[in-house]
Order: sequence, then C-alpha cells, then structure tokens
Amino acid sequence: MHYPDVRIRSTLAGPWVQTSLLVSSVERFEDAHGATLDAAYRLNHGLTDVAINWAGGLHHAKKSEASGFCYINDIVLGILELLKYHPRVLYIDIDVHHGDGVEEAFYVTDRVMTVSFHKDVGAKAGKYYAVNCPLKSGIDDENYLTIFKPVVEKVIETFRPGAIVLQCGADSLTGDRLGCFNLTVQGTNIPSL
Repeated sequence: MHYPDVRIRSTLAGPWVQTSLLVSSVERFEDAHGATLDAAYRLNHGLTDVAINWAGGLHHAKKSEASGFCYINDIVLGILELLKYHPRVLYIDIDVHHGDGVEEAFYVTDRVMTVSFHKDVGAKAGKYYAVNCPLKSGIDDENYLTIFKPVVEKVIETFRPGAIVLQCGADSLTGDRLGCFNLTVQGTNIPSL
C-alpha cells in the first residue's frame, strides 16, 4: 500500500531546532513514515506477520515540536494505523533514550501501552499505561535481561495487546557515543515473547 497523500504539512514549532531541515531530510522522513504506514497496513491485512522499517524509529518527534533529530514520529503514525484493526497496541522501546514522543502521543489513552526505561506512569485514562524502568549507565546484557524479560512478560500477560511495536535504537550498544549502556548485539537479541 502506498500513501501518496502523506506529506509534511506542518511547520516546526519553536525557535530551536537541533538539526537543519534540508529537502533531502524531508524526503528521508517521508520515506521513513511511509514505510512504517505500509508495514502497519501489511500487518493489519495479514500480508505479513513481522515488518521491519530500518529507516524508522523516530520516537522523539512530538505533535508540536521536533526533538532528538526527529521531525515526524513514524511510530505514532504506525500505531494509529494498527489501532484501526487492533483494540490494543503495545509499544516497547529498547533505545537508550526515552521514547517521549510516542509516550506523549498516547499518554491519556488505555488502548496503547508504552514500555520504555524511564519513570513516568501516564495520566487520566492512560495512567499506568506508560511503564518506565530506570536503568543505570553501563548496564550489561545479563542485568538488562533480568529487568527487561519479566517486565515485558508481565505487561504482555496483563495488557494482552493485539499488536506489538518494538523500537530498537542502536545507541544502547557498547561504544555508542550518545548512549551510556554496555549492551552487545547478542544481549539485545530479544527472545520470542
């Protein structure tokens, strides 16, 4: 499914932008969110069981501002598409930085549960539908998985989502200059849940 009508129609709010927005950037973001919408469409219509968008995962963009090098939140658009067919969607963020844009978008709903590694719990009907776990800098694979696995298993058991969206930022890996974790590729190989 192609979404030719999806284009950037809003201007960036606020006087501070972390990166300059070039025409090539606009095209890149259009490709990223178009691919995420296509992935969600394919999942909704049973054309695939798993979909990956290597260019997606722009989880910091918010409704009224660009943030963290993200201008369009393709994950939010994908989840909105999934909600057309699934009563509940679970969003799991294993990036070292908080998926704040996704959490903000669904902060007051009980149809989307967000799981990231921070401390807020949501508000109104969305209260306790934002699960955040604080992690220390330098966490390794073994300690990460002893926290991740029971939290995610309990969330899936309790929330019973119809679809799961997983954001896999690479900045939690050892040596990333923006991240502060000490995880390996093997350690972030999420077992079947």
